[in-house]
This record gives sequence, structure tokens and C-alpha cells, in this order.
Amino acid sequence: MKKFVKIAAVVLAVVMACAVLASCGAKASGKTTNVTISVVAGDTVILKDAPVAVVSDEPTVLLAFQQAMDDDNDFPEVVFVEDEEGNLLDVKDVGEFVDTAEKYWQFRVNDLSFSDIRGRASSYTIREGDAIYFEYGAEAN
Repeated sequence: MKKFVKIAAVVLAVVMACAVLASCGAKASGKTTNVTISVVAGDTVILKDAPVAVVSDEPTVLLAFQQAMDDDNDFPEVVFVEDEEGNLLDVKDVGEFVDTAEKYWQFRVNDLSFSDIRGRASSYTIREGDAIYFEYGAEAN
């Protein structure tokens, strides 16, 4: 019985040590990027300069948007653009403001215009202090 107790104590100690190391590693693996985000549809302001902390080694506009959604309990339902594998690429619909042939959601970062960015929210990398703007109502060309 004593041998079983010793073995159980050693196994428990090893499991606890692994758990502590894993949790420390998880915190160290992602950097935090602090940005602000605004989400506006015409005269409707969904978020205005909301501070967002994105924890990721590869922070993107989409990750900031998702974190802002998680942080705001009143955020409307969102539908995302997905690829064939189900990876989220961009914002499609926010609440009653849905993509159409005439109007859709676009984002810009700092002073860069939509046409300057030329990318999806999932691929545009953000930096500390960036200001992100999601706006509905862009005219389709």
C-alpha cells in the first residue's frame, strides 16, 4: 500500500508540474497588441473607439473585431465570410446591416483607405496603437 501511495504521489506531482509548465507556456506564446475599434453603419454607432487587447503572435483586424464582439455583451449578431475549409476571412453582416450588391462592410486602419489596404480582415496585421474602423455602406463598384 505504501508503494502505491508513493507512486500515486509522484504521478500527481508530475501531472501538476506539466500543467503549470503548460499554462506558463500558453501565456508566453502570445503577445498582446492594444488597439481601438469603431464599428459604424451610417448613423448607427455600434462601437466607438473601444479599446481592445488582442493576444496573438499574429494579430489581425479580424482578431481585434472578434475580441471587441466578445468584450461587448450588446454586440449584434455577426455573420462572417468563410473559405471552403470554414476559416473566417472577413465580416459580412452585423445585425440588420447585411452585405448586398449595393452596400457592404469594409474596414480601414489608421489613415489607410479601404483601397490602400487591399486585403481581408483575417490577413491584415495590426500593430500596437492602431485605430480600426469597420464601416457599412461602401458603394459597390
